[in-house]
Amino acid sequence: MRYVDSVTGATFPADIPRWQSDDGNGVDLEPGPGITREQIGAWLMRHWDMPEELSSALRFQHDPSYAGDSAAFPNLVCLAVSLLRNRGIGAGPQNEIPDELFDALGLTREKAEDAVNKVLSAEVALRELAAQFQQPH
Repeated sequence: MRYVDSVTGATFPADIPRWQSDDGNGVDLEPGPGITREQIGAWLMRHWDMPEELSSALRFQHDPSYAGDSAAFPNLVCLAVSLLRNRGIGAGPQNEIPDELFDALGLTREKAEDAVNKVLSAEVALRELAAQFQQPH
């Protein structure tokens, strides 16, 4: 039995993982010139038959102006990452979030900031609760 890659048409033995070639050598998935980790992640999601929304969210997560198919998913990821980065959470640059991104999602800047505040407040409360269970009795 052989596996047929739906993108390239290449065939592989069904008993080896999809990320290996017929000779057993691993496929190089390192980003290179002109290839980003987001593109590789999106390709893997499609290759593994994951929903297109997930592939799009990975591929366009850093593009606040993305307006293609299933735009709400990458737009939400972009907004969440940007909001957290602007508070010093996560790696990457802090940037002004364009009003167009909020408009595309039907959100106001204030509503989005309030949601982040609630999540961060809940995180603090959860850590405090967990700390109570770690103390010796």
